[in-house]
Amino acid sequence: MDRSYKVYQAKYLIPKSDKGPAFTLHADPVKFHAELHNDGKLCAFITRDTYAEAKAEGENHIRRNEVASQTS
Repeated sequence: MDRSYKVYQAKYLIPKSDKGPAFTLHADPVKFHAELHNDGKLCAFITRDTYAEAKAEGENHIRRNEVASQTS
């Protein structure tokens, strides 16, 4: 099973209105999202307070695959 992850800063999409076009704002306070993928499909979406926490979740996701393949 191929596992991967992607970490990025959380944003809000403000939709288009009579006051102007759509735009995005970074979350305040800053948060980070991580998308965890199995075989190219999204299997989990998480939010963490720091980039390091979100990255650690992604690394643990990949490590679970390595451990599973060693025991098979």
